[in-house]
Amino acid sequence: MFRGIFMKQLNRLISLLTCLIVLICSIVAIFVITQLLPPDVLPGGSVNPPTASWFQPQLEALADSARTNSLTNIVIFSIAGLVSLFILILELKPPNKTKSLVISSAPEGDLTIEEDSIRYLVEKTGTTSRDIISMRCKVKIERRTPNIPYTISINCSPKITLGSDVQAVRDDLQTRVKNKVETLTGLIVHKVNVPRVKYDRGTTSRL
Repeated sequence: MFRGIFMKQLNRLISLLTCLIVLICSIVAIFVITQLLPPDVLPGGSVNPPTASWFQPQLEALADSARTNSLTNIVIFSIAGLVSLFILILELKPPNKTKSLVISSAPEGDLTIEEDSIRYLVEKTGTTSRDIISMRCKVKIERRTPNIPYTISINCSPKITLGSDVQAVRDDLQTRVKNKVETLTGLIVHKVNVPRVKYDRGTTSRL
């Protein structure tokens, strides 16, 4: 477990450093091509004895390239820089926090449940039906009245066995999901929508 976390963080660090290096190199290359910076702008060179700075020959070649090649190089480095900047923003963006709902409050503290846990409960409840093969759900948290802090609206899209009664499956699913969520969490389910039902072609009803 700890090794997996370490490798994940290491890969993220390598990705960040790589994107940062590509971004800096792209900016330097564009400035050299447009002659805003000299080719020996990078450190590493010396006058006595005369030595070239880092990547000075390559930057001199970019600075001396023909006009057509210069425009092409600017486009290439601009794209590379923008892609690197986009990846950096994604990597540095804080992860989305999962919404947590307060089920009950007491002097010792609050009892909460995450929105993803409710969705998982709904999907597991739906697939206990012998006619439902799989199901995707979306849970929407609503604040309706001061006396009832939260209510839940659930949208379910089940995949059912071929030959099953769509109306019966929908009615049974709505009842079971509402009762199960309210019983186990204490939260109020405002409505359970089943806007779309899909037959699975590889199975037939066991009724």
